[in-house]
Formats: sequence, C-alpha cells, structure tokens
Amino acid sequence: MTTPSRDRNKNAAAPVTSPHHDAPETRLGAHLLPGGQQTRFRVWSTTATAVQVRVNGTLYPMADLGDCFFEIVLPVGAGARYLFVLDGQAVPDPYARFLPDGVHGEAEVDHPDTYEWQHTDWKGIALDECVFYELHVGTFTPEGTYRAAQERLPYLKDLGITAIQMMPLAAYDGERGWGYDGVALYAPHAPYGRPEELMAFIDAAHGLGLGVFLDVVYNHFGPAGNYLSAYSPTYFTERFSNAWGMGLDYAEPHMRRYVTGNALMWLSEYRFDGLRLDATAAMQDDSPVHILKELAAEVHELGGTHLLLAEDHRNLPELVTEDGLDGIWVDDFHHEVRVTLTGEQEGYYGGFQGSASELAQVINRGWKYEGQFWAVTGEEHARGRPADALEAPSFVYCIQNHDQIGNRALGDRLHQHQQVSLPHYRGRRRCC
Repeated sequence: MTTPSRDRNKNAAAPVTSPHHDAPETRLGAHLLPGGQQTRFRVWSTTATAVQVRVNGTLYPMADLGDCFFEIVLPVGAGARYLFVLDGQAVPDPYARFLPDGVHGEAEVDHPDTYEWQHTDWKGIALDECVFYELHVGTFTPEGTYRAAQERLPYLKDLGITAIQMMPLAAYDGERGWGYDGVALYAPHAPYGRPEELMAFIDAAHGLGLGVFLDVVYNHFGPAGNYLSAYSPTYFTERFSNAWGMGLDYAEPHMRRYVTGNALMWLSEYRFDGLRLDATAAMQDDSPVHILKELAAEVHELGGTHLLLAEDHRNLPELVTEDGLDGIWVDDFHHEVRVTLTGEQEGYYGGFQGSASELAQVINRGWKYEGQFWAVTGEEHARGRPADALEAPSFVYCIQNHDQIGNRALGDRLHQHQQVSLPHYRGRRRCC
C-alpha cells in the first residue's frame, strides 16, 4: 500500500464530554494536590446516600456535592492508604493508582512525580520503524518484575527489535496471570513492582532507543475484583454482552471517561509510546460518536507520537480511515503462515489455503479477506473490506503471539510443530 501519508487527526471526532476526561479537578478516586501535603478524595455513586473515606484507619465523612458526587480534601500525602465506605460498606477504589495489597484491598495515594525521568529527549517511534517484541513481565525473567526486566533490556536491543509491547498491566485478582482479567485499570499490577519501577523500565528502554507499547483491555473486566457496579450499575448495560462478562456502556459518560482517561494516563504519566487495544470488535457502542473514534481523538490531541493499534479480526480499514486509529494487527498473515508451514485446517485455519502465492496476496493486499465469504463452521459471513486506502505500516504482522498460542489446546508454539524445523521457523529456507 503506497498511498500518501494522511493527517491522522483529519477524521477524528471532537470529544463528546467535557471537561477533559482526566482533568485533575474532576478526577475520581484520590488526587494528590500541588505541594504534596493534601489529597482530594472524590466519588461518584448512584447507589450510596452517605459516603466516607477511611484513610490510614480513620473514617472521614465526605461532603455531598449533588449529582451523585461526594468529596473531601484531607491533609495526607503520597503513601496514605484508603478505602471508600458506601452506606457503611467498605469498597476498594476502582480508580486507584496503586493497589499494593491486591484488588480487594486498600489503595495507596500515588505521587505521579516520584520518578525523575532521565531520557526526556525521547521523541517516540514511528509505526514504520516498529519491530515488536511481545513481553509478559511475569514470565520474561525468573523474578517476574519490572526491575528484573529492565536489566535484560540490552538483550532485546541486541535481538534487533525496536519496540516492546507489554502485555496488560492493569491490576487483576491473584498473583500471576496473562493480564486480560484486569479490573482496576489505573493501578499497575502490584506483584510486578511499584509504579515508579514501571516508569524506570520505560525510561531505560527509551534510553536504548526502544519504544514501549502497552496492551490494554477496554472491552471487558475480569471475573473478580471489579467494584465499579458497587458505585453505580450504570457503568454496564444489558444492551450488549460478550463472552467475558457484562457489557460496558460507553454511552454512560463515566464509563467513557474511565476508558479514555486511562489511556491518557498510560501515555502521559507513564510515557508509553502507544497502546494495543485488545479485541476492538467487542467494544460495542451505540453512542453518536463511537468510543474508538473519541479515544483516538483524545490520544492524538496529546501531540507528539502516540500510536493506537487495534487487535481486530474483521479486516475493516475504517478503523484507521474513519475512527483514526494508526494500525491493525492482521490475523490473516499469521494464519497463512501457519497453514503454509503446517498444513493445519482445524477451526479458523480452514479459511486459508497456505502457499507462497497466498502469502504474497496477503502482503500485497494487506489482508486476504476483502469481502469474500468466510466459510468457517459457525461463523459463515462475508468478511472484510478492501484496504487500498491504508499505508503499509498500518498492517502489523506476526508469526505468533499470545492469542494464537493461547488458542491452542496445549499452548504449543510454531517452532514446536513436527513439520516446522528451526531453519523454517527462522525463515532461512524456502517454506513452500
């Protein structure tokens, strides 16, 4: 695809809510005030008539501001531990910036300026320069921490990659997991380390010339530890459903703000270079402006180079041309590679033939399905649209990732298949 570069903001829609989605003066949860000696605690709840905050073991009544808002400013600083109490019931803060004892415990008041950034001259990375390495903090090193992963950054640099894509970091119930059951989106998962250690990892990567992206899940919440409904059931809706739980109601301004504000936090406070949006096909929205379009507008308003990539099997170019995202992870390329090397035809591999010519078609066209009938059993429908309006960097290709490995019964990887030799896997021999 060789169309001229386009202005990524050209088709972006104006945000539908105001003020700014993560403005400190309207931020829910705990916000440390300038000077670091006071903290504003703010709650929005449609279920509670009386709200308190328990800070370091002491209860404080919060003032009712009307419109379901409650607020108090207390003389406490970073490190204070707190829980909100709704009509006598203690409930964790779903807007917490750190949950040191897990998603069912007290939150910690966070100081976003604790870490002093070293590589402030980093300007980001262009999409056409990205060679991604998918990294799971919990398994990348024996220690499973940001600090241990940081020590191995030179290895990734030597490997030849240019961008790290970290699997989801939002806090979830339990010690270890893939990260796709996040429930407290603003709190980095505590077993991996503290927020400032995550910042140090990103800073060190930038110092080596490596971009850092984050996989984020905005289409569902995990099965345990999601306390948003305790504050208001209107965060969710029965108009939509998905395989993982309650449907998110993006038409509800607070849910919308929860998502967009989270994206802005990762990009501005933690200085990630971009986000990979998990399963965007499951982000159902009947609002006048789709959540993806608003999310792209908010992110690109930050300025600089911040990239949004969709994980989406539908082969829809309008995710880029209309919604304003920057790129799409393309399943078709992976599937053709797998079928070419192994001859597998189970499940969705039945929609692909394999061979050098099939791979060439995917590369030349961006993806295979441009509206052809998708005849996989149980999913019969026309799939995709032509991608002529997209530039080549908008297509992110991989030969395996967590999704494709996780979808296999034994979690086996491509190079472990009996028909795939190591030279084949490394691309050093003709495969067809």
